[in-house]
This record gives sequence, structure tokens and C-alpha cells, in this order.
Amino acid sequence: MRRIDAKSLRGLAHPLRMRILEAIELDGPATSSTLAARLGENTGTISWHLRLLAEHGYLEEDTDRGTKRERWWRVPGRTVLDPGEFADDPETRRALDVYLTDLVERYYDRVRTFVAEDWTAEWKSAAGLSDWRDLRLTPEQLHNLNEELAAVIDRYTNLKSTEETAERVIVQLQSFPHSPNLGEAHGFDNVVTPGPTPGSGGAAGAGTAPGSGEAHGFDNVVAPGPDTGSGEGPGAVGSA
Repeated sequence: MRRIDAKSLRGLAHPLRMRILEAIELDGPATSSTLAARLGENTGTISWHLRLLAEHGYLEEDTDRGTKRERWWRVPGRTVLDPGEFADDPETRRALDVYLTDLVERYYDRVRTFVAEDWTAEWKSAAGLSDWRDLRLTPEQLHNLNEELAAVIDRYTNLKSTEETAERVIVQLQSFPHSPNLGEAHGFDNVVTPGPTPGSGGAAGAGTAPGSGEAHGFDNVVAPGPDTGSGEGPGAVGSA
């Protein structure tokens, strides 16, 4: 697990680079030409952003697939970032705001896409769009809650079902304190309210239709834990 520092965060905080990383995380290794077709960009632009992502450690060349004429790129492993580490760094805070704002919008897009898709009644019944708003917790208790939820998700991740009815499933977890005067009380530069997000403040689990993850996937948020220096498990923003 690699920790994201201020320099690499600023390297990631660009909408197109986040879309590129998202596509590779969800759909596996890709080339600049396949990504260009998927994202509606020219190959030269995609290639430049791919190299920059690799420079900051988010991607690496997949030499087993690559040829002299075409390079394949893959995600080398899990990265983790603790937003609390950059609270007193104005320059990095701006990059963090860009990153988190884009991430929230993508999470919303994922749920909206699932709702619009024509899944079977069985999948619609199995999926969950829920929230819980009656909790009153300390930072440590919230951290522990996230740790426990992540352990359950890890257990199901390791199942890797091979049954014919199995589909790729996304579980989104957002847990955070709420204040009526959030922006004013905490000095947030960007308070994003993308609309009536289904399951806001809770967990959303849904199947993903083949190909639907191309524009809507980005599995990489975990809430800050009480120790901003730890960045472990659900105490950080990370990418699997």
C-alpha cells in the first residue's frame, strides 16, 4: 500500500486523469488508443496523461501485454490518502478539493446510472440505496464503524463468486459528520451538493452492467479516521 503525498495528489487532481485512472481501475489494463476511444479524447492527450500518472505512481506499464508499437497500462497496487494530512497546506488543499469534488460527482453518477439501467427484479431487490442519520459518534467511533464495515466488504470481496448469476458489484460508503453550518463552521472552500443523491450518507450497493463502468467507476474513497497520521484502512482516501 502506497501513501499519496502532496506532490502526487496534485498530479492526480485533474478531471481527465481521474477519468483515465477510473477506467483502468474498473475495466483493467488499457492502451492510450482504447482509452481515447472510450473517453472521447485524442490519443496524444491520453498518452501524455498516462505518462504523468505513471510518473506519480498511479499506473505502471504492463510489459506482459505491451508491444513495440503499443503500450498497455495497469494499476500497480493500492494507494491511500488521508485528507487530514493536508488541512494546513493551502496549495495542496485546493488540489484535494478538486479531487474530492470530482469524486463525489462520480459516486453520484454511478448510482444514477444504476437507477436508469434495466436490471432484473432480482437485482433490483438485492441492491441497496440506504442511509442512516440517527448516529451520534466521536471521530474514533466513526473510524471503528468504517473499519468494521470494510472488514465485511473485504470478506465478500474475497469470495470471488464464479456462479453464472454473479455480476461485478460496487459498494459505495460515505460516512461523515453533519453540521447545519458545515461550510462556515469548518472553513470548507467547496461544499458540493450535486442533487438528491440516492443513499447519501449511507451505503449504496449495486450491480454494474457490462460496459457501464467506463464512465462511472472510481472505487477509491474511505473516510478519515481519528489519527490523521495513520491513513490505514477506512481512515483514508485510497484506490484498490
